[in-house]
Amino acid sequence: VWQTLYKACKLQKCQMFAPTHSYECLKSFAESLNEVAPEDYSYTRLQRDDGKLKITQYDAKELRDAVEGGWEVR
Repeated sequence: VWQTLYKACKLQKCQMFAPTHSYECLKSFAESLNEVAPEDYSYTRLQRDDGKLKITQYDAKELRDAVEGGWEVR
């Protein structure tokens, strides 16, 4: 699914935003990153910390390592 979406976005020259709380969805996304150019995507985690919004940006390697290590990235 992710490869199809990636190809469609490249073809249409557009961006895709896919908000999710599903770990399985994030895992399949991370696994699909082996087949795309790392500069073509980013993963951003938003969370509240002491009432303030905390934003964490992940690159391809960080997201793959985090998911493979079972870290919480949602």
